Amino acid sequence: MLQKTYLPDMRQQFDALLEKTAGTCHSILDTRHPSSDQEYLSEVAHVKRFLERWDADHAFRQALATDPDQAVAGRGLRMHPEHLRYLWDHDYILKAREAREAPNRTVLRYRAFIAEKLLYRDALREEHCVPRLHRHRVWRERQINRCFSELGETTGRAIVHAPFAIELSKGCSVGCWFCGLEAPRKEADFLYTPANAKLWREVLNALLAVIGPNAWSGFLYWASDPLDNPDYEKLIFDYADILGKCPQTTTAQAQKHVERLKPFLRESFARGCEVNRFSVLSLGMLDKIHQAFSPEELLHTELIPQNPESRSMLGKTGRAKNSKHLQRKADFLGLDLDQVMQGTISCVSGFLLNMVERTVELVSPCHSSERWPHGYWSYEEASFTDGADLAGILRGMIDRHLQDSLTHRDPVAFREDLRFAIEGDSFTLTNAMVKHTMNPYPGIQAIGEAIAAGVSTAGEIALALEAEQDMELDETFIILNRIYQAGLLNEDPGFFAHKRSL
Repeated sequence: MLQKTYLPDMRQQFDALLEKTAGTCHSILDTRHPSSDQEYLSEVAHVKRFLERWDADHAFRQALATDPDQAVAGRGLRMHPEHLRYLWDHDYILKAREAREAPNRTVLRYRAFIAEKLLYRDALREEHCVPRLHRHRVWRERQINRCFSELGETTGRAIVHAPFAIELSKGCSVGCWFCGLEAPRKEADFLYTPANAKLWREVLNALLAVIGPNAWSGFLYWASDPLDNPDYEKLIFDYADILGKCPQTTTAQAQKHVERLKPFLRESFARGCEVNRFSVLSLGMLDKIHQAFSPEELLHTELIPQNPESRSMLGKTGRAKNSKHLQRKADFLGLDLDQVMQGTISCVSGFLLNMVERTVELVSPCHSSERWPHGYWSYEEASFTDGADLAGILRGMIDRHLQDSLTHRDPVAFREDLRFAIEGDSFTLTNAMVKHTMNPYPGIQAIGEAIAAGVSTAGEIALALEAEQDMELDETFIILNRIYQAGLLNEDPGFFAHKRSL
């Protein structure tokens, strides 16, 4: 029932790979000590460029299977497919493993790069995004546990649970059909006027005061594209000056802002940003990005293939949920859309701010549903006037909503997606993603049955077990809180507020 921790395993794997290759592989993402081995960086960058085309372009994947030389012709790819078969040819990979054929140096270097990025993602979730205040920290750990159980391990590992996100525009100009947040059309930008610059610095200092030294791990977009704001660079570099690092930037407009992005990518890396991202909406956009940026210029920028011909599937959330485009995508990939996860694109367990409207909202990821169509819970929303006002609002939301343990008055019920069953000397909780088996313990079945009934508070369960099974109140609360912190109880804000009002 404890939080899954992957960070030590990832570090061991990465260190083992570096040791095994005896100097063949080394770090790429460390912005404090950028590599001076340009040949190494260029090699990895060109492998990355090849795989970007392979991920996004169905015709390219088909051509590789029949005529690899023709497939790469005219596409500006330096790496030959035969040299990279260990990265894209599934049949070849199986045969090579059976024959114990080791990957070549180029493949090992790229694998090390991917391992390092996964290590960085896990470090964000388990170290760098951890807030300072105890209540926020414990609540966030519980949301991580819940998301692993509710959304599955793959999605759970992908969510970093950042402490906050800030929108610098109201709405978005791009209008993606699959937008998980159903962003409205762009209306206004938070421009870097003298008054706004003052407010902006106040807001950043308020976040620093409440979140603590890891406040740099937030980011500056949500249902908006950061490049919509013409003053984005001024705002993000203030962010780096005050909070210590540049945050990640994700944009779906890279092909429109080439001359703006080239110096920005260099400067953001110099200010500590390990990875940026470009969303790719079409093959035409991919072509323009590849023509405008060299592989080396995009080494630290992930290209996210969202185009119809790509190998990636989108979740049924937000605008994509009932879209005919999503059905066509499922058909293209040979998937049953009914079996596709609802999903979420939310990655914040903390605060969502909009600088145009001067609003702040407390949120956490969840499966997209009729109640939460955009894939995140909302606990409370408020408006702020300045930095001091914002700091007070943040602390108030933390005090009101972010519990570190159950109280006797709290209603308890299992999450709605979990099926309860008595098994052996204990009980199990099962959904489509995972099966939780509770450790046998005196009274554990009675506790499970009481929670499954969904009609009692924690105090009522403890008193009943004291009377019926002679269990100490403290013992019952210890077990209840272990189940609670594992993310297995229903914490949907709507459910919790309703139950508490009864």
